[in-house]
Amino acid sequence: MDVHAFYSHCPHMVARDDLPSAKLRKNAPEAIPAILLGQMALNAPLKGRKLGRQLLVDALGCMTELAEQGSGALIVIDPLNDQARGFYLAHDFHELRHTDRLFVTMAEARESLKVNG
Repeated sequence: MDVHAFYSHCPHMVARDDLPSAKLRKNAPEAIPAILLGQMALNAPLKGRKLGRQLLVDALGCMTELAEQGSGALIVIDPLNDQARGFYLAHDFHELRHTDRLFVTMAEARESLKVNG
């Protein structure tokens, strides 16, 4: 069996001080529950077909469902390189302070799913 695409995720925490805006930091706990999108990849022959966007939409859907069952206010990603970073920034992720990680709020992810789902 060939693997054509995959993503992984796990529970995570984000420090309140890493959030980029005072609005997001206001009333937030010191450690904010999050879900880390650990890795997301497409098999090389599938690249360039806009399937990365579809895989991201699937991953966001999975993680927003998980957040509804448990906790998680943010989705966090560690971009592998500048190209990956550009991909996530183009899909409305934001930079965390004091780190190279990116994030999107669960509310933003749910809204994105309404538009892209």
